[in-house]
Amino acid sequence: MRQLAYTIAIALLLTGPAASAQTWSQRTNLPGGARDAAISFAIGSRVYTGAGAGSKDFYGYDVESGTWTRLANIPGVSNERAFGAGFSIGAKGYVCLGYDGNTNLKKDLWEYDPAANTWARKADFPGIARDGVTCFVVNGKAYVGGGSDNKVLLADFYEYDPATDTWATKHDLQSGPAIFQASFVIGPYAYVTTGSIGNLETTDLYRYDASKDSWDYLSEFPGAARQCAVAFALNGKGYVGLGQTAYTTSFSDFYSYDPATDTWSPASGLPATKSRAWATACVANGRAYVGSGWDLGSNFYNDWWELNGSPAGIREASIRNGDWSAAPNPAGAALAIRAPRTHGMARATLIDELGREMITTEITAGEQGHTLDLSPVPAGMYLLRIDADAGSTFQKIIKQ
Repeated sequence: MRQLAYTIAIALLLTGPAASAQTWSQRTNLPGGARDAAISFAIGSRVYTGAGAGSKDFYGYDVESGTWTRLANIPGVSNERAFGAGFSIGAKGYVCLGYDGNTNLKKDLWEYDPAANTWARKADFPGIARDGVTCFVVNGKAYVGGGSDNKVLLADFYEYDPATDTWATKHDLQSGPAIFQASFVIGPYAYVTTGSIGNLETTDLYRYDASKDSWDYLSEFPGAARQCAVAFALNGKGYVGLGQTAYTTSFSDFYSYDPATDTWSPASGLPATKSRAWATACVANGRAYVGSGWDLGSNFYNDWWELNGSPAGIREASIRNGDWSAAPNPAGAALAIRAPRTHGMARATLIDELGREMITTEITAGEQGHTLDLSPVPAGMYLLRIDADAGSTFQKIIKQ
């Protein structure tokens, strides 16, 4: 009976309610007014978002309390930073590229420290100044490229390493010159889809293997061809939606992608009356958020939506068993497991976002300090399950 309880608990933690129950619910609006072309990234339980057309303001959203906090403005621009790129690595956030007015394209990179609420200038992007780029993070490094210099579309692609504050040239985008593509990351791979290639929107999907600097072509996005869509990953699946085509039609739909089967499925979309392009999207603490954007008509938005009933990634469980815990978190190559003063034999298992058991180790009776070697697994989010004599403990672990 106890094993059945373990299975049910793990299923809830890793998959959440069924996809058919997914709905978007509106949360407290983004302060500072409506906008499109904003940037966002997440650190811990907070989403950071701001800037966009006509704006350089910046805000933090606490996913637990649902409250917003005004933060230090995004630097390096006089009026706005629109169509730029935002990403986070470890405990720091980054903003780069975009424009400060139609003819003032940017190539600067800024690092945000949430503890101090300060920005620091980092090494400039090595390519020409541009906006509308493809941007994602794999294994602690950022990948940025494509976009437009307001004359031609671009395909060059670069890797940024925050440990050395250096850029390196990588293989061009497999799509060729493109702007306003959507991307998400699952495990060691990034997925890039939709966007504008020449004068046409596309449904192509490409997978980027950062370890090999190589691209593969996969199953096409099933919705209408589009650009300016948003994308995010939850519980081992990618989600792509919204966007526009031909500057005449905006969308409210979403589709989910399963990398294990290379297949797409319809997912819950925003209300049809809330279609939009140039929105922003982010995931924090296993919760997906979408906000801002423009419907190509008279409506610009500052609304903020949370995906309810979503496969919420790995969240901290409410199930506890004594004083078991693990640190540091986020972790590096090793995780120290602390046990109660008295316990029988126990087993620690590290589970990835697809529900696969990656590492299993035995903890001997009475052992109070046990080190779990995390070096064999890639960076990402995991669930640590400890099965002991009094029941099970679950703890979310982030491997950097």
